[in-house]
Amino acid sequence: MKIKYTAILLAVLVAFPCGFLKAQDVAAPDAGSLKVVKGIVTDAAGEPLYQAVITDAAGKMLGTTDLHGRFELRTDVTNLCFRTVGYSNVSVAASPDMKVTMRTDESHKDDLLDYGYGVIRRRGTLSEAISTIQGRQLEDVPNASLSQMLEGQILGLGTLEDSSDPGNASVYKYVRGISSNQGTQPLFVVDGIVMQDYNYEFLTAAEIENIVVLKDAAATAIYGLKGANGVVVINTKSGLPGAFDVRVTADFSLQQIARKPETTSSYEYATLRNQAWANDGSVGTAPFSDDQMSRIRSGNDPLYPNNNYYNEFVRNFGTMERIGVSLSGGSQRTRVWSNINFMNQTSLLKQETDEYVAAPRRFWVNFRAKIDVDISKHVRAFAGVAGNVRNDRLAGSDYTNSGIYETIFQLPPTMIGPTTEDGRVTTMESVSLPTYGILNRSGYTKYTGMYASTYAGVTVDLDFVTRGLSVTGKLAFQSSNDRHNYMTQDFSRYYYDYTQGDFVQLGSNLDTNLAGGANGVFQYAISYIASLDYKRSFGRHNAEAHLYSYYTNEQLDDVNADFPAVGLPHDDHNTGLNLSYNYDDRYVVGATFGLTASDVFARSNRYTFVPAFSAAWVASNEAFLRDAKWLSLLKVRASYGEVALDDFEVGYYRYMYMDYIKKNGDVRLLGNPDLKPEIHKTQNYGLDLGLWNKLNLTFDYFSRRTDNMLIEEGSRIPAYQGIYVGNYRKINEGRMKNSGVELGISYATDLGRGWGIHAGVNYSHARNEVIYTGEMPYPGDGDGYKGYAYSHRVEGYPLGQQFGYLVDRSNGSGYISTDEELAKYTKMYSGIGIPRKGDLIYKDVNGDGLVNEKDLSPIGKGSLPTDFTTIRAGFSWKGLELDLMFQGVTGYYGLVGYQTERDANGVFNDLHKAAWTPERYASGAEIKYPALSYNGASTSAEDSDFNIADRSFWRLKNASLSYTLPARLMRNAGIKRLKIVLSGQNLFTSSALDSKVIDPETGSMTKLPPMRVINLGVKLDF
Repeated sequence: MKIKYTAILLAVLVAFPCGFLKAQDVAAPDAGSLKVVKGIVTDAAGEPLYQAVITDAAGKMLGTTDLHGRFELRTDVTNLCFRTVGYSNVSVAASPDMKVTMRTDESHKDDLLDYGYGVIRRRGTLSEAISTIQGRQLEDVPNASLSQMLEGQILGLGTLEDSSDPGNASVYKYVRGISSNQGTQPLFVVDGIVMQDYNYEFLTAAEIENIVVLKDAAATAIYGLKGANGVVVINTKSGLPGAFDVRVTADFSLQQIARKPETTSSYEYATLRNQAWANDGSVGTAPFSDDQMSRIRSGNDPLYPNNNYYNEFVRNFGTMERIGVSLSGGSQRTRVWSNINFMNQTSLLKQETDEYVAAPRRFWVNFRAKIDVDISKHVRAFAGVAGNVRNDRLAGSDYTNSGIYETIFQLPPTMIGPTTEDGRVTTMESVSLPTYGILNRSGYTKYTGMYASTYAGVTVDLDFVTRGLSVTGKLAFQSSNDRHNYMTQDFSRYYYDYTQGDFVQLGSNLDTNLAGGANGVFQYAISYIASLDYKRSFGRHNAEAHLYSYYTNEQLDDVNADFPAVGLPHDDHNTGLNLSYNYDDRYVVGATFGLTASDVFARSNRYTFVPAFSAAWVASNEAFLRDAKWLSLLKVRASYGEVALDDFEVGYYRYMYMDYIKKNGDVRLLGNPDLKPEIHKTQNYGLDLGLWNKLNLTFDYFSRRTDNMLIEEGSRIPAYQGIYVGNYRKINEGRMKNSGVELGISYATDLGRGWGIHAGVNYSHARNEVIYTGEMPYPGDGDGYKGYAYSHRVEGYPLGQQFGYLVDRSNGSGYISTDEELAKYTKMYSGIGIPRKGDLIYKDVNGDGLVNEKDLSPIGKGSLPTDFTTIRAGFSWKGLELDLMFQGVTGYYGLVGYQTERDANGVFNDLHKAAWTPERYASGAEIKYPALSYNGASTSAEDSDFNIADRSFWRLKNASLSYTLPARLMRNAGIKRLKIVLSGQNLFTSSALDSKVIDPETGSMTKLPPMRVINLGVKLDF
């Protein structure tokens, strides 16, 4: 029913004005009244400006400049406006022979920023908190994933790369931290369409005009329930009037694992295993006898090999090849833009069999096309289509690079293999899926993913009603079809039994032939968008109003017997009024009044009101400062608003106002009909400063508070009682706050004679605190009784606060090293095992003479880094350009995978080789790790500030060196521009971790770390 009403509204808003216009004089100007206007546009140094946009006073596009800055128009417009990014707008009277000079504006005051829903702000007078980046600034980043491309690029957008599988990385994104224990990821919007899932990941820099990150409530309120965690608005390129331009881009990348793991020889491995066994009390038989150690050391016994399975299965380099072609141009009336990109990503892993391709690899095609048509003076139609087709090869049943990579560490160098002499797959008795078998004997999966997005709309100028009024209707359709075609097989596997002196089959698996199968999921979303827009100036008074309505119906074809709601349609509705007024570009006020709804909630709580207000004072436009040449910009901003959240991370339980009971009567979740969206109350106070048109500074203080956060009603039951409370209903009684600051500084100047330099720093700090979750406190001190040192584990701390034991280093080392210390701590340790020499010494925090769970203390600052920093610097000289970007992630604490000596069959890193031993202690050698353990007897395995470590890091994230050949050399070849780029990513990393083989971002040697990338590319414009 809502779809019907929305369609009727669109028809009335768009069709009626179009029909009415038939009675109006909308004919094009008589050809005899058109004048020929031509000229050249240059910068202050006299260099021509390419693709400067020429409009009339109302912003209607008339043309663009060519490669030499020249233009020629036939128009009846008396005044022409010239604009291009990074330059101040120029408005001059039209004449037959024009010479226009545009001056750089490092404050970007005249840049137009599209928020979506028809809301377009001029940067110099906006009152909201936003950050932007141009698509061309991302073109030299050698990455095919948009999220990885954005790492460290935008002030206020923090990123953490959890998994670095090439072409399939997992990157968490945070706009100004988090203020809820529920959905934390920002909303992505592309060309005004709210994106479903992660289909935006395949956007390329070649398609992007600019990215606008909306950060405060005044900016995000127009997105209702979807805007609480910030909004990333991506505006793609559109066609410009003029001769058609063709751009071809091609690049080739070498990708290398940035931090290679520690490998051990067979003799080192056996020595460390025996050492760990001895530390645990030499119980039973040693892992390796003296005879075996001797045979391993000899290096010529086939039963005791010295294998390096990392080198066996991992390539030195993977490769990525990309090629793209884009086309842009058209007439004053019709403008088109199109682009197609191909990407081929090879595997990092080696495959032996030639029967089929199983080593994970990826190939995709990305395409986008847009058209804008001025049907008449008052009517403009627009349409676009975009999509992505992915064709991935995966090993076995969906094994990715990262999944296979982890299995390599289960195979010790002493293992015979990877096959026997007669070709049988070998393994260890404790390893059911050896790496070789996954890559060569499990078959493969062909994954095909198809995403398509299309939209069409009409904008009608209603100047015949009142000047500045227009109406837009838009219909958008997105679909995603994921299909897995399996051709898998099984294989027998064998381990060598040294007591029997032969290979023994592990399990009952047998060698089988390839067998096929398939499954898939289809998803679509239909969006109906309408807006009534008003923009007009009355002398010094400038007013804007945008009445918008956005309705989306989403369907996921996924049938789940236990959770049937997954496959039901999902509806969102968002409508509201956005207002903006400024007087003489000095005093700015804005407001949004939104009404947003989601079917996640019961009907009585389905609609939520989200108001937001903002104001700004552009002091640099005051009469007493307007002529100050040293002051480019001085503006103060403030905003307050309420935004809502319905993205509750509770798995398949979508309709949480209803009970979830399985057919067999099992209760999964009790419903709460009173459940409401979370409301985040947001404040922002900002300062923008520009000096000498070279130095720019932006500073913001922000705070967010949530007073109805979703929590479990069962949280009031003490966790230590052991009662399962997960099925209790969810309630809106939690409280949480988040606050921080942002600072952006940039400097750019032209030194003359072709030289230019630039530098900048982006810094953001955010710290959250959980105020209330209903957590039952742990008992404190009583009469003659020592309670818990810390009564809470959640409330009063950042979200994800980790607890552990504090290492007591008062003896100079933090290790139990003497008989006296061993006797002392054997008596003190309670409930955490019996200590050994070489184990860590834990503090008795509550002073009761014991070390147990009552002494657990907060370690670190929660699960999210508190600080994100980017430092950029570079220079240009004529056609040569250098740009360096350093990324810093600090205040980041988390569990580090140090303790792997008991994993699988023993996984040893660089710290293990400097573990505590009586000999190292006696000699005074450096000790980096507790005494190794063979069977888990070590009390050092407890979480402590030894393994919950500071994972802060700095990277040389991106570096690019490029050269654009002089145009005069290319002219005869018909090439307008030729640029050659050498770029790199993740070239260097520094961290405080003791281990040099563990990447701080992933925190484990066995997880695939970020890739080091070296890329060579070329860009040609015809």
